[in-house]
Amino acid sequence: MYRVTETLRGAAANPRLTRLAGWTPMRLALRGGARLAETAFSLAYPRGYSMTLNGGLVRVDPAYILTRRLTDERLLEAALRMLNPGKTVIDVGGWIGIHAVRMAQVVGPRGHVYTLEPGPESAHLIRRHAALNLLSDRITVIEAACSDQPGEATFDDQPLSPENRLGGQAQHAIRVRVVTIDDLCAEHDINPALIKIDVEGAELNVLRGALETLRRVRPIVLCELHPRLWSHFNVDRAQIAAFAQSVGYDVRAIGHREGTTVEYAALIPSERGDLEVEV
Repeated sequence: MYRVTETLRGAAANPRLTRLAGWTPMRLALRGGARLAETAFSLAYPRGYSMTLNGGLVRVDPAYILTRRLTDERLLEAALRMLNPGKTVIDVGGWIGIHAVRMAQVVGPRGHVYTLEPGPESAHLIRRHAALNLLSDRITVIEAACSDQPGEATFDDQPLSPENRLGGQAQHAIRVRVVTIDDLCAEHDINPALIKIDVEGAELNVLRGALETLRRVRPIVLCELHPRLWSHFNVDRAQIAAFAQSVGYDVRAIGHREGTTVEYAALIPSERGDLEVEV
């Protein structure tokens, strides 16, 4: 079933085929067939499909994850190396919750993961994956985007895509709630040990909205950087470096995603200069 859905989706997205006249109806038919296969796959595993992710066993809904290869796990690997039982994590851009599940397993029953995801279907899947892994008591889903100012914003919501983002020319635009990390921490009395950020170019806005938390709590920040998208937010590398320096943080590169412009970085409080984050 996995191979069937992968083949159907691959054919539907093939750039050579999409240029052919009359291909659109066939592409829609292939996508529909893949969706039916996914549904059947999901029904075959009502308690989730067990898979190993970064050294741990997680249960996933196969209809939503096995037919879409997981993205680079560099940030998750770094996070798991830094977390201990009892720690609190803020996961900004939780997508479908697989990373939140894995981090919740590591922080244990005395720890907690707050994961922010504005996409309704993605947020639903975080809750489903939390339930499948018996972790609903230590994963709190906040159905909102994260930035430097609270309010509302346009969000390009493509269910199940890991590349959804605020602003830009949204092809699937919805209005979503926006919160800041500082407001979130004040409301829920959170003192995070780690903040993980994956927001498709809006990294600096999220950091600006965490200014007081960074100064007061001094969490480690793991961030997926998207230089290709920074122009949408009027951001450049120098601004990120200047912000980090202004709050007493060092920026350390920890790799990149092969074949793309995506980079991974850790923001470490300067007083913890000996901390190892390489993965």
